[in-house]
Amino acid sequence: MVDELLKTNDLEIVLVDHNEPTGLLKQTFSSNKVSLIIDHHPENAANILSCEKRIELVGSCSSLVADYAMKAAVNLPDDARELIASAIVIDTSGFSPIQAL
Repeated sequence: MVDELLKTNDLEIVLVDHNEPTGLLKQTFSSNKVSLIIDHHPENAANILSCEKRIELVGSCSSLVADYAMKAAVNLPDDARELIASAIVIDTSGFSPIQAL
């Protein structure tokens, strides 16, 4: 699969719940392939990626993904909406106000 992706000239990578490429992604693909970052962790000051970034310190990255999809007028199927809602509840410990980021 990686070999097929390497042959794709117009490949764009979106990082979700990470704000830097790691592991195989970092080893295999050029950082200029990253077109968007959606994350809820503080950004590393050394991060030099020059792409669109949506980094906000919220309880769940899934809430940022949902907001991004809504603003982009993406019609998510029911199972995707259910998955996002479930992730938000899990990440925030049932919407606990004392949940650490």
